[in-house]
Amino acid sequence: MYYDEKGDKIYNTKQIKGIAYLANGLLMPCCWCDQPVFYSEFEERGMRDEKLKLENNESVDDILESDPWKNFIHTILHDPQNATSLCQKRCGIYDE
Repeated sequence: MYYDEKGDKIYNTKQIKGIAYLANGLLMPCCWCDQPVFYSEFEERGMRDEKLKLENNESVDDILESDPWKNFIHTILHDPQNATSLCQKRCGIYDE
């Protein structure tokens, strides 16, 4: 589930893709995010932090309610021009 900046659940958003569970134990917004060329953009946003691995949390919701995830979702929904280049290209404001 995705949350807005107030912590409320977001429903029926056409931009939301399925969350990917990676072999390294991290969750990413989608499978496209698991490309080494984009790792640094997600590291800068805290999305690849060891503390966000599933094994280091009680539940998936604990991860999705973390500050890096909340900030990521807020950016996608309210500030897409500052989203990762991958997100802009694949799902966002650029139609290439």
